[in-house]
Amino acid sequence: MLYRQVYDALRDEIRAGLPAVGERLPSEVELTERFDVSVITVKHALDLLRREGYITRRPRVGTLVVSADPAPRGRPPPAAPP
Repeated sequence: MLYRQVYDALRDEIRAGLPAVGERLPSEVELTERFDVSVITVKHALDLLRREGYITRRPRVGTLVVSADPAPRGRPPPAAPP
């Protein structure tokens, strides 16, 4: 599935710090051109990244990286040391 390839590539880049937390991802149009896929494919990949906690999407702002290593779903984040 193409969306999974786009998702894997973007996730790996985010984990490597490119772009860093707080930075924007390229626009959907730029990503469609980069990966040579449809807008729907890019939207599906971005939705997976959002659901897993890597990015947030904001109208008129763009897609921002919020975590390079989100906590697995269903498990709470590790507790802070005492």
